Amino acid sequence: MISLLMAASLGLAALQPAPRCDEFEIDITQTDGLVYDGADITDTIIHLSLRATETELSSRCGQVTVRLAITNGSAATPRLSGPAAELEADWERSDDIRRTGSTWRLQRNAVRRLVSGETLTLPFYRLAAGQFIPPGLYEHRLEIASGDRLATTPIASQVLPALRFEGNTSAGTHAIDLGDIDTGARGRSDFFFRTNTAVSVMIRSDNLGALIHERGEEFGAVRYTASVSGQRVDLSLPGGDTVDFPYRSSAVQSGSLEVDVPPATHHYAGRYRDVITMSFIPY
Repeated sequence: MISLLMAASLGLAALQPAPRCDEFEIDITQTDGLVYDGADITDTIIHLSLRATETELSSRCGQVTVRLAITNGSAATPRLSGPAAELEADWERSDDIRRTGSTWRLQRNAVRRLVSGETLTLPFYRLAAGQFIPPGLYEHRLEIASGDRLATTPIASQVLPALRFEGNTSAGTHAIDLGDIDTGARGRSDFFFRTNTAVSVMIRSDNLGALIHERGEEFGAVRYTASVSGQRVDLSLPGGDTVDFPYRSSAVQSGSLEVDVPPATHHYAGRYRDVITMSFIPY
């Protein structure tokens, strides 16, 4: 008789329903993609980290609907807004999340993993390379709703001043053949670049503005002058001279290095050389 009552008591305890769960709190954090360089040749990926802030959640919480949305935006066309433009983003598809219209919904298995205490790391946005938009902070706010519980977090990327050489300038070097300089000579080298800001160009001559005979200066040195896109530069400065290019647009821009050699009579025959280094600094 006693054993039967104990069995009945245990059976009643096992039939107690699990506590309800209509919502739970989720912490969401951007883990990378905090800076963006338009000159990079590879895309920038933004990952999100999600975890439930509460421990020992009821298994019923695995049935809660978890949605993500952009405040004043759409999941169909995600954009990060900045000072004068927008940074375009493409949503990175994964097995853990699906887009439904203008929002995203976490898949049921992913919600269960959150409830069990797992931290989810999702590739979320892909920022395509080559977006030469003005430097600055680009962001929007992302909402995450777990049932009726709502939290928001900023998704942001700092766009850096960027510059990329285009066309044959990408090789990094170019030779100017002046030919016979006995009666003087002129030469020119064009360069092409793309940028999202103003650019300072430092020009430095290895021989401080002189063509030196291949066998050494004692066999001859011929002074010459140079200009960059019509702006005269002083090659005699050991630290180099600078020329500024104002920002015009994100389209490909061009410039030129011009050298002018006066007549070089009464010099040893042979080849005369100098190396000019041009350093481009976006700012």
